[in-house]
Amino acid sequence: MENHNTTTGAGNYSAVRSFVDSWVKDSHRRQFYGEDYQAICHEFLNTPKADKLGISGDDEDICREIESGPHPTCDCGFCESAPWE
Repeated sequence: MENHNTTTGAGNYSAVRSFVDSWVKDSHRRQFYGEDYQAICHEFLNTPKADKLGISGDDEDICREIESGPHPTCDCGFCESAPWE
């Protein structure tokens, strides 16, 4: 399966970008309530929607984005309060 890396813009960028953006927000909210970012990322990369979009379970660029912050469009509370480095 082709890897639709958001950094390189391969594949259906708009659909992938929208899906990743929604997961970034969800990830931050879940991290805010104490969930592990690595478990969240693993869950995301192994969803049927990710598979349908061609996002592979080892897409490091997307995983880094889900694990990191703050995200400029995120209003989850975690982005505003966390001590990001």
